[in-house]
Order: sequence, then structure tokens, then C-alpha cells
Amino acid sequence: MKTRPRYWRQLLPLPFAAAAALLLGACASGTNFANAITGYSGQARNFRQALTSADQTAVEKELRGLEEKCNSADRILYLQERGRIRSLNGDLHGSIADYQVASDAFENQRMKAVVSASDTFFAASSLASNDMAIPYSGYGFEKVMLHNMQALNYLLAGKDDFARIELNRADVEQTFSLEQHAKLAQEAEKTREKEQIQLSSSTSELDKRSSQAVFGATSVKNSFQNALTFYLRGSLYEDSRDWDKALIEYKKALDLHPSNPFVAQAAMRMAVTLGDKREQRNINRLHPAKLRSEAKSDGKARVVIVFERGFVRERSTFRLPFFWKDSLLQVALPFYDLGGYSQGASLELATGTETVDAATISNLDAMAVQSLKEAYPMILLRQLLRLIAKHKMQEKADEQGFGVLMKIANVVTDRADDRNWLTLPGTVQVAELVLPPGRQELNLRYMGLYQYASVELRAGETKYIVATQLGQRLLLRGAETK
Repeated sequence: MKTRPRYWRQLLPLPFAAAAALLLGACASGTNFANAITGYSGQARNFRQALTSADQTAVEKELRGLEEKCNSADRILYLQERGRIRSLNGDLHGSIADYQVASDAFENQRMKAVVSASDTFFAASSLASNDMAIPYSGYGFEKVMLHNMQALNYLLAGKDDFARIELNRADVEQTFSLEQHAKLAQEAEKTREKEQIQLSSSTSELDKRSSQAVFGATSVKNSFQNALTFYLRGSLYEDSRDWDKALIEYKKALDLHPSNPFVAQAAMRMAVTLGDKREQRNINRLHPAKLRSEAKSDGKARVVIVFERGFVRERSTFRLPFFWKDSLLQVALPFYDLGGYSQGASLELATGTETVDAATISNLDAMAVQSLKEAYPMILLRQLLRLIAKHKMQEKADEQGFGVLMKIANVVTDRADDRNWLTLPGTVQVAELVLPPGRQELNLRYMGLYQYASVELRAGETKYIVATQLGQRLLLRGAETK
């Protein structure tokens, strides 16, 4: 009886093993086959559609579907999504619990934080398939927003001390993310030099696809600093009559968004309360519009409205040509398609005596684009290393007669990582009203959407209200609606 040559048993498993590694890698970290085809954005659209529809049955269906995913390797991402859905659905207790677990997971990452290119950004598992094989670890701007969202939950629940703790953690996260980014960029450069890969020819296209030009006055210099954090910290310091610290925080927010009249007026209010003429002059120089020179009044109440507009943009995929030796390869990279981008209008608030327009304090669309730009060197290098490895495996598979199988595996796993916290708003606006104590009526309008609210105010109190635009809905939390 004839037997196969011994080398046949050695060669046969190789293409299958390589293809299996690619396919299994695509399903790693809780990612299923549907994700490999449609990406994460496809899932998130279901979350967003349920929220915009106001269909409670659809929302509950999405929440049930998230139960198992919140135990996957990508649990941080799903916990953030579920926490956001629960908060918008009126379940503050459930949202606070989800955000806390996600926050603890991020804290565990930081405590480990001997982050090196070899065990994270250039892990063997990610090089074998795609970036979806790397367990989701979040972007700096998302981690900061996690604490901001938790702080808003606590403010709506009337737990100002807990909100202050969250905002302090958000401030710490901004510094940590900035330092971590610098460390990873250095490790990426060392890996690039070691592998002798040139990236300069690719930077112009990446810069073009991550331009801040469309964001105008709300463009950002980095993705780590969030003016909403500083503004809310300042507001809470003001509530506790710590005028000096309140002024410092308001000035930080004003430095990031000098055109925001409410932040400028809050800073001026603290400077006048402190009797600091020099700071009053500095604030007037920063903000071009005329500001009221009045101190804080204990006889009135302050209403702070935080307006969340729409949803943050989702990622798309483009393919960047890359020459390696004599071969023309294509690298799959994520980007944000900003065609037709509009920041939308301002939320209009009217009382019986005045009307004001809210102003942008955080452009999360701009932060998302900037965060990707900051990560591009690491992402591109990792993708190139993976592409080269796949090209070498394809050549071997072709020689052994299993090229088709390898090509199928490469096609299935050839996609960019489109994971982001996609139930976050696209932009956040703020407005302030100083009103007499008693029951006050508010009229909120946004691009044809109306909401009427009523609040009971006490002298010296600060009332926090969160308004959210979800498609053709204007959702209000923190006030009675009519």
C-alpha cells in the first residue's frame, strides 16, 4: 500500500493553519463573524436607531443583546454603550453601574501600564489578522467623556460630591492619556526603525483625511483636553463658594473655547466676585464680546443647560497604496468621512424675560478625528507589518497550491478597526440662565424641535438640566416636561 511522503503531512497543515489563524483572529475579543463583514459600526447603528425611534421595545431589545457582549473581551466598549443607552432611557442607577465597571477596567489598564509596542500595539495576535483582534482599550477622548457622562449622571441624581470626584478623574485622565500617547509614539518609531519601514510617503494622504478644517472655530489641537470637564469643575467649585478654584477651571475651559460666551461670563463673574481687576482685563482680552461686570448673586438661582447634539461620526475604511519590494500592496485604514459635515444650529432657550442660544464647548467629532490622526503612525505601522506578513504567507500558499484559501482568509480579515463609542453626542453645547427663585418655565427649541419644561428653583441654587437631540426627538433630563 502506498503512503504519502512524510513532507506532505508537514506541508498540508500550514496553509490551513495560517488561514485559520487569520479567521479566528478576526473573531477574537468578542467579535463575531457579522462584525468581520459589517464592522462594529453596523452594530452601533442598531443602538442609535433604537434611541432615535423612541420605541421602548427596540431599546429593551438592544439592552438584552448587550448582556453577553458586556462580558466579552470588548466589554469596556459595550459597557459604555449600554451605560449611555440606560442613561438616555431614564435608568440612572443602571447607567452609573455600567460606567463604574468600565471606569474600573480602564483603571486596571492604567495600573498595569507597562505598555510596550510588543505586548499591545504590535501584538502577534493583531499582526495575524486585523486590529479587531486587539481587545478594545478606548481612546483618550472617550475615557475623559466616560467620566464627564458619569458626572452628569450624578448631577442629575443630585449627588454633587460624586460628580466632583468623576470630574477630578477626568482631569487626571487627560494628563495620563497625553503621556501615554507620547510613550506609544516613541515605541512605534523604534519598531519602524527596526523593521526599516518608510512612512513619509503616506503622511500627506493621512493628514488630508484627518484635517480639522471643517470644524472651524471648534477645531481641536489635541484629543485629550475637554473643555466640558473644566467648565463643570468650575461650576461645582462655584457652587461650593470656592471662587479661586472656580476661576482657574473656567479659565482652562475658556482657553480651549475662547468664543464661548457662557464660559467667558462665568470666568468674569468669578473675577468680579474676587475683585481681581487684572483677571477681568485678561478675560476681556480673551473673549471679544462685551461681558457683564457683575458678581455672583446669592439671591438668585443659576440654571446650567448641557445640550448633546446627535451622535458622533462613525468610521469608514480607505485603502492606502504601499510599495514593498517589487509589489504594490494596499493597507486598510480607518478614517472619518466628513463630507457634508455640519455642526448644526444652537439650542435656543427662552424664559419669560430673555432668550439665549447655547454655545459649543466640546466638539467630539473633532476630537474623534484628531484622536485618529494622533494614532495613525501606530496604526499604519501595525497594518504594514501585518500586510507584509500576509503577503509572505500568500506567496507560500501559492507555492503549495492553497493560494485561493489564503486569499479568502485575507479578504475576510482585511478591514480597518471602526470601533468607537458611537452613542456619544457629536457636539456638546452649554448655556446658563440666572433666574429668580420659584417655579420657572423654559422653552427649548432646536431646528424645528420643541420641548417645554418647568423647574422649581431656590435662591443660591444651581440646577443642572441635560437636553439631548436624538433624530427628531428632543429629550430632557433634570426638569419636568410638559
